[in-house]
This record gives sequence, C-alpha cells and structure tokens, in this order.
Amino acid sequence: DDLVKEFIKVIKEFYGEDIKNNKEFGRIVNDKHMNRLKNILEHDKNKIVYGGEIDFKNRFISPTILKDVDLNDKVMSEELFGPILPVIKYKNIEDIKYYISKHKNPLALYVFSENKAFSEDVITRFSFGGGCVNDTISHVASNYLPFGGIGSSGMGSYHGKSSFDTFTHSKSIVKKSTKLDIKLVLPPYKNRINIIKKVMK
Repeated sequence: DDLVKEFIKVIKEFYGEDIKNNKEFGRIVNDKHMNRLKNILEHDKNKIVYGGEIDFKNRFISPTILKDVDLNDKVMSEELFGPILPVIKYKNIEDIKYYISKHKNPLALYVFSENKAFSEDVITRFSFGGGCVNDTISHVASNYLPFGGIGSSGMGSYHGKSSFDTFTHSKSIVKKSTKLDIKLVLPPYKNRINIIKKVMK
C-alpha cells in the first residue's frame, strides 16, 4: 500500500493533476496498440487503483496502476509497452524468482535493491534482453551497450558497433594450395581416423 501511494505521489510530481493536457507525457503509437492496451485495462478493470483514463482519439492512456495482480490476469499475459504498471505482492525472494521464471525472455528486467548479492543473483539467473539495477531505460540510451531481445522477445541487437555487426555478414573462407596434396584426410581411411581427429583439433 505504501509503495502504491509513493507511485501515485511521484506520477503527480512528474505530470501534475491534468496529465492529459501535459505535453511532456507521451501518447500511444497507433490505434492497434491503443486497442490492445484498452482491452487489457477493460479485462482487469477491477484491479485498477489509479488512472485507467482512455482517450482513443488522442491516443492517450493515463498512467495506470493495477494492484493485487496475479499471473492469471490479462495484464500479465504479454509485454505491455504502455503506461500500465501491475503490482504483485511477494513474501520472500523465492516468490520473486518464481514470478520472473513464469515469463520467459523479457525484453528488459529492472532490479531495485540495495542488496548487491540479490541483484547479482537476479541478473545472472534469468534470461532477458537487457536491464538495469536501480534504474530503468538508461541501458537503451547508451551507444556502448547493445540493445535487443532474446528468444521470444526478439533476436539480435543494435546500437553502436552492435548495429554494424547485425547488418554485416562475415564470410567464412578456407584457402588451400594445390601444390601440396595431403592424402591423410581422403579415403580410404583405414586406421587413420584417430590421426585425422588429432589433426582437426
């Protein structure tokens, strides 16, 4: 409850009481995603404790907090890419690890903790595209860090040299001379297989 109150307080500090008319607050990119997010909020409307305002014409969805969410709620069925924050209660660290393990390969994972051992455990234990400890999004802003998903959240990465590598094909070529013909690797092999294996290593 205290965390939710703090979220609401900070949202108001950032965007004021009239968020809809605040030009610094972003809009949803297109109608398709407006419909997707609208359906999620309508499905889980009994969990909304703040926000939930939708203006389809202006592609506006207010910052929305859902409380007492569980893994069966629609809001937990996909990556959101919208101003919607589901809040799930937990009792211990094992609960957190359980929840994370139920959502394979997220695009990003953010850990908020001053417990270094816990933070390190989470970022090494789970597979995700990229992330931060005690911050969000900033890993995307750096040209020195590759950005991209893994598995179901995407393949490959870009930014800086990673963009060059993504769009570059490395040609693998082996060049041999015809002046020296090594019969060792040609049949009949007889008892030369073990020798060939040693040479190939």
